[in-house]
Amino acid sequence: MSLSPQRRSSLLQGQTSIARKVYEFIPSSQTASATAFDICSAIHKETGAGVDIHVLRGCLRALKESGLVNEVVSGSFRQVAIKEKETMPALKPVQAEKNPAEKLGAMEALGNIAASVRQAADLLRQAADDIDTVAVGIEEKSNDDRKALETLRQLQALLKG
Repeated sequence: MSLSPQRRSSLLQGQTSIARKVYEFIPSSQTASATAFDICSAIHKETGAGVDIHVLRGCLRALKESGLVNEVVSGSFRQVAIKEKETMPALKPVQAEKNPAEKLGAMEALGNIAASVRQAADLLRQAADDIDTVAVGIEEKSNDDRKALETLRQLQALLKG
């Protein structure tokens, strides 16, 4: 998963100032991750201020829930990758076909597609015929079973009577 720079900045704006500060100390490299203790010690070394570990874990949880941070392994965190802006390839202008031979190629392609559709339709008709055949066979078997059941009931009635 990756975020666009605009999406990341809007998600960060929704975080507390402490969470934004914690985010700065979470590794962004895809090969590195840091535990809460690593982040806490990095903040202390950099700013000289201590952060309560419970507050830090709450910030990490909020950052993870917002999608800014991934928990790579239980207790190890990494920033979500920021995707670079993709450039759109330049579109080439479409030229009108003036050569009748090229039109014939397109007509030939359409003919081939139509033939494929007809072939598919024939296969579908054949499948429908097979389904009908099986349905008739099931109906006949059902009738045979119904007759056998009726005979069985008559035999039971004779035996009881």
